[in-house]
Amino acid sequence: DKAIQEGRLAWLVYLVGTVVGGRLTYTSTDEHDAMDGELSCRVFQLISLMDTGLPQCSNEKIELAILWFLDQFRKTYVGDQLQRTSKVYARMS
Repeated sequence: DKAIQEGRLAWLVYLVGTVVGGRLTYTSTDEHDAMDGELSCRVFQLISLMDTGLPQCSNEKIELAILWFLDQFRKTYVGDQLQRTSKVYARMS
């Protein structure tokens, strides 16, 4: 059952990465950015939990999903090409 739950968690992280990376930043609204911020915050909380509380229980599927998410987040919200200040960071601060 643990492997099934870890697989589901990895799937959710992949889903969040796909949502964050799957849209164009210049057509996004503040509501989209706020939702991305909420979803991203959950993944960052998972990263923190895995780093501090569960280092001995790492799971390759979840770690690969987190790398996917971070790549998508970077492509969408980090870089010189951003046209405006995003609301995605409001939830994370």
